[in-house]
Amino acid sequence: MTEITTISSYWDDFKELTVEEMLADFDFLPGALNELIEGEEAFKTFFRTVSAKSSVYGYREASPDYLDRELGEVAELGEIPVADPDAGKEMNFAQIKKFALGLRVSWEQKQDNDVDAVAKELRARANTIRRQNARSALEALNAAPVQELAVTTPWNNGGDVADSLLDAQELILGASDDKGRPFEYVPEKLWINPVTASAMLRNKSIQDFYIGSLAGENPLFKGLAGTPLIFENIQVIKDYTVPKDTAFLGSSVDAGFMAEREPAWASAFLPEDGTDERGGARQSFRSNYTHRRGFGVDHPQSVVKLSGLMA
Repeated sequence: MTEITTISSYWDDFKELTVEEMLADFDFLPGALNELIEGEEAFKTFFRTVSAKSSVYGYREASPDYLDRELGEVAELGEIPVADPDAGKEMNFAQIKKFALGLRVSWEQKQDNDVDAVAKELRARANTIRRQNARSALEALNAAPVQELAVTTPWNNGGDVADSLLDAQELILGASDDKGRPFEYVPEKLWINPVTASAMLRNKSIQDFYIGSLAGENPLFKGLAGTPLIFENIQVIKDYTVPKDTAFLGSSVDAGFMAEREPAWASAFLPEDGTDERGGARQSFRSNYTHRRGFGVDHPQSVVKLSGLMA
């Protein structure tokens, strides 16, 4: 009986193929790159993806889900007034820009079957793309009128993490518009540098929470490399792109969006300069990556930027 093997990942097959075979399959290396990127980008927990039809994407800062007028008493035979959803604030625009990066595989790497070098190049490209996307997302948050909380004492110098996070949660829970109407946001996630997350989870104020019947839920027991919950409802999302002295507490509502003209695209590795089997005049095979996108924040009150976290 023939044994059937299911390949669930491009990387499962990486050691089984030669560099020449990878280059010959136009879908393999771009697919391996996309697999490294998709699902690993922390910013996607704060930003949804939307489609843009032009080089700018218009949006309004969100308003609570209320009508633009209240119910009123109506006399017999009186006309019933009509109300519409509140349109929100003035129109804003996110600029769509093109980001691109090329990558080469040399003829020597192909000839010598240097699989490790090709794998390293793909991982480096994926990390660079993820970092740039995260930086753009952070720039959008920093430019938006999000709520802010500066801690008085750094978390790694005796600061009270629990108080800081509970204060930040209250800011999100209490978020309202200029008419006092609540947004009803629910705190849900914390975007934070892994070094800061380690100091946070080791802090006495957090450890004191996990005593008695909650001891088994202590995030330290679940490993610092994972994405533990704190206070049983806040997901910790670790990302080295976030500065160590800063973190962003978000809600169940996306803070903003990444508007893209089309999904990110990576080409196959083709001869860079010519068409001969050794890659032309440069003896190299090149893949191009492009993505036209821009970021905007339309729910700024759903986020609290915490600062001064590390000494």
